[in-house]
Amino acid sequence: MQVRPLKTKVALKEFVGQESTSNEGLILVGSLERTPEFGVVAIGPEVTDVKLNDRVMIEQGRGQIAGDMIIIDQQFITMVIE
Repeated sequence: MQVRPLKTKVALKEFVGQESTSNEGLILVGSLERTPEFGVVAIGPEVTDVKLNDRVMIEQGRGQIAGDMIIIDQQFITMVIE
Protein backbone atom coordinates (compact mmCIF):
# COMPACT_ATOMS: atom_id res chain seq x y z
CA MET A 1 0.00 0.00 0.00
CA GLN A 2 1.36 3.41 -0.93
CA VAL A 3 0.53 6.40 1.24
CA ARG A 4 0.78 10.13 0.60
CA PRO A 5 0.55 12.08 3.85
CA LEU A 6 -0.91 15.58 3.61
CA LYS A 7 0.61 18.88 4.79
CA THR A 8 2.84 18.26 7.85
CA LYS A 9 1.87 14.62 8.42
CA VAL A 10 4.43 11.80 8.53
CA ALA A 11 3.85 8.04 8.07
CA LEU A 12 5.92 5.84 10.39
CA LYS A 13 6.53 2.12 10.87
CA GLU A 14 7.92 0.75 14.11
CA PHE A 15 11.65 0.09 13.86
CA VAL A 16 12.38 -3.40 15.13
CA GLY A 17 15.83 -3.46 16.65
CA GLN A 18 17.53 -5.73 19.13
CA GLU A 19 15.80 -6.81 22.30
CA SER A 20 16.99 -5.62 25.68
CA THR A 21 18.24 -8.12 28.26
CA SER A 22 17.75 -7.70 31.99
CA ASN A 23 20.53 -8.19 34.56
CA GLU A 24 19.06 -11.64 35.25
CA GLY A 25 19.31 -12.62 31.57
CA LEU A 26 15.62 -12.25 30.70
CA ILE A 27 14.86 -10.95 27.21
CA LEU A 28 12.77 -7.78 27.42
CA VAL A 29 10.66 -7.25 24.32
CA GLY A 30 8.41 -4.18 24.28
CA SER A 31 9.33 -3.35 27.85
CA LEU A 32 8.40 -0.11 29.57
CA GLU A 33 12.12 0.63 29.84
CA ARG A 34 12.36 1.51 26.17
CA THR A 35 10.45 3.87 23.96
CA PRO A 36 9.69 2.48 20.51
CA GLU A 37 11.66 3.83 17.58
CA PHE A 38 10.00 4.39 14.22
CA GLY A 39 11.19 4.65 10.64
CA VAL A 40 9.85 7.40 8.38
CA VAL A 41 8.21 5.77 5.33
CA ALA A 42 6.40 8.78 3.79
CA ILE A 43 6.19 12.53 4.40
CA GLY A 44 3.79 15.30 3.50
CA PRO A 45 4.81 18.20 1.24
CA GLU A 46 5.20 20.68 4.12
CA VAL A 47 7.40 18.48 6.35
CA THR A 48 10.74 20.14 7.08
CA ASP A 49 12.14 18.41 10.18
CA VAL A 50 12.56 14.80 8.99
CA LYS A 51 13.26 12.94 5.77
CA LEU A 52 12.49 9.47 4.42
CA ASN A 53 14.21 6.59 6.22
CA ASP A 54 15.04 8.67 9.33
CA ARG A 55 14.73 6.80 12.65
CA VAL A 56 12.66 8.85 15.09
CA MET A 57 11.00 8.83 18.49
CA ILE A 58 7.56 10.34 19.08
CA GLU A 59 5.48 11.63 21.97
CA GLN A 60 3.65 8.70 23.52
CA GLY A 61 -0.06 8.45 22.72
CA ARG A 62 0.11 10.60 19.58
CA GLY A 63 -0.80 9.62 16.04
CA GLN A 64 -3.41 7.57 14.25
CA ILE A 65 -2.94 3.90 13.41
CA ALA A 66 -3.43 3.06 9.73
CA GLY A 67 -2.74 -0.62 9.01
CA ASP A 68 0.84 -1.29 10.08
CA MET A 69 1.72 2.43 10.15
CA ILE A 70 1.21 5.42 12.39
CA ILE A 71 0.28 8.76 10.84
CA ILE A 72 1.48 11.65 12.99
CA ASP A 73 2.04 15.39 12.70
CA GLN A 74 5.73 16.29 12.58
CA GLN A 75 5.32 18.47 15.71
CA PHE A 76 4.94 15.27 17.79
CA ILE A 77 8.26 13.81 16.63
CA THR A 78 10.61 14.44 19.54
CA MET A 79 13.95 13.40 18.04
CA VAL A 80 15.79 11.96 15.07
CA ILE A 81 18.18 9.13 15.96
CA GLU A 82 21.47 9.30 14.06
